[in-house]
Amino acid sequence: AYCKPDIRFIRVDREVDGSIEVPNSSCGFAGELYESNEEGFRTQRTEDGFAAKPEVQTQQRQPSDAEMDELMETLSSKVQSGSS
Repeated sequence: AYCKPDIRFIRVDREVDGSIEVPNSSCGFAGELYESNEEGFRTQRTEDGFAAKPEVQTQQRQPSDAEMDELMETLSSKVQSGSS
């Protein structure tokens, strides 16, 4: 699921003659399944069909000292349990 702010969506009527005969997969619809009550991803659009907000960019960060300590402890316990 991507924001794709450069793409304009055009609103169409939901009910038109013959629409019931067209399968969702033929018009580009791809349903998504979410687990553990996830909300999923939604892109808010303006009335003219463009994205209301820019695409979210992932940010790379270094793990904190506490996160590194926890990781090392987990790895160490796995190594010790495997060598018993």
